[in-house]
Amino acid sequence: MVTIGVGTVGFVEALNPWRKITTIGNRPKARSFSSSVIYNGDKMIIFGGKEGDVNGKQVVLNDVWELDLRNYEWNVIETSGTKPSKRHGGTAILYNEKQMFIFGGSTESYGKLNDVWMLNLTANEWSNIVCTGSVPPTLEFSSSVEYEGQMVIFGGDTGSKRENRVWALDLSNKEWTEISTSGNKPPGRAFHGLVLSKNKMVVFGGHSSGTNFNVT
Repeated sequence: MVTIGVGTVGFVEALNPWRKITTIGNRPKARSFSSSVIYNGDKMIIFGGKEGDVNGKQVVLNDVWELDLRNYEWNVIETSGTKPSKRHGGTAILYNEKQMFIFGGSTESYGKLNDVWMLNLTANEWSNIVCTGSVPPTLEFSSSVEYEGQMVIFGGDTGSKRENRVWALDLSNKEWTEISTSGNKPPGRAFHGLVLSKNKMVVFGGHSSGTNFNVT
């Protein structure tokens, strides 16, 4: 597991303790709330993030970086095509082993987004994905997984509420569906962890209305 912080990268393997990793190459700017995926089994791809706040505006980014996990070398990825707007707090998945899909986030003026972008990691080319169906509201800090050819997202912050609904984007026809769920739904939240275990989407933690959650 690799985490990115301000000037450091941390790593924990199996039950071994945390240790700092010395990276080489030109490092990305310090940032928070970027989106990331693992590509080709040994590369961490990051997009965007928040650099800080200046004069009431967020300084946000739309650059793409690659960390080679074999030698811990950073490289900026020069992309083609129209780039997504600068943002942080979006959510990303890897699809078809080579396509990084990104949903939503927040702009420098705190505007929330619900657009979808795809970066082809073999050609390093961006595409804006035009979607149909029951499109989610504008959201930041939602979480997502890839499941059977779908980008499934849960939760997030609309700016006026924390969501607890689930949506799925069919990545073949680019159609959104709001998933009807049963059982005792989790409270609305953002900043939560989300993983896929076989056919189960497992949610941990998050934040809403001044409360941090520690239930799964």
